[in-house]
Amino acid sequence: MISDPFFLEMVGRLADEITRRDYLVLLNRVIATEPGWLDRIIQSHRADGLLVIGQSDQHEALNRAAASYRPMVVWGAPMPDQRYCLVGADNREGARLAIAHLVARGRRRIVFLGKTDAPEAAHRFEGYRRGLEAAGIAFDPALVIPSRYTRSDAERAVNALLASGLAFDAIFAFSDVLALTALSTLRRSARARDRDVAVIGFDDIMLSQHSTPSLTTIRQDMEAGARAMVDLLFRRMAGDDAASVIFPVELVVRESA
Repeated sequence: MISDPFFLEMVGRLADEITRRDYLVLLNRVIATEPGWLDRIIQSHRADGLLVIGQSDQHEALNRAAASYRPMVVWGAPMPDQRYCLVGADNREGARLAIAHLVARGRRRIVFLGKTDAPEAAHRFEGYRRGLEAAGIAFDPALVIPSRYTRSDAERAVNALLASGLAFDAIFAFSDVLALTALSTLRRSARARDRDVAVIGFDDIMLSQHSTPSLTTIRQDMEAGARAMVDLLFRRMAGDDAASVIFPVELVVRESA
């Protein structure tokens, strides 16, 4: 959703960078992804270049477009056969840092909350599993709790987890939005009242500093990422074959873990 805090923050930072260069921003939310959706956007000639936030399940569509359309930069996770220019964060390492932090504080039953299929989600899930393996903790599929990217879905997922009676002492969430929802759901739930559950998110959106408790998270530098996306796009618009960039991540320790 456009109202998602991560999306709003990223779009705002991109718009700041674009308008500094005296260009206008056209926002297009892609809802239906029938074959050719990206070609239709390109062939409309309404824009000098494209910034795409997220890959979802559209990696092949992006690859096909990149074969002939150069002024396009995508925010997401690197893929083995990727031909488009991409900016993103080290999602695997971020998840591994989160699990290592939780394990160092005695947590052993760590939930993964979120999806595991889209590229960024798959990389974070892989980092979660690597972190468990490095700590000698057996992977338990029951602790993988699927949730879409919305607050309402995350709330339903955490409530179902509590109702199941499954033992857990920590939650690593795909995003800060899911982690913040987990915190509020745990706080309101009578089933969770006597539990000590650590929670870590991913992104470090501005809201994460102001929650109660404040959210421990993996920080990806969205300001630097937006600046890189726009810089690469303008270089490609000028004919330069600019290469992809992956930024390091940082563990930000606050009260929730």
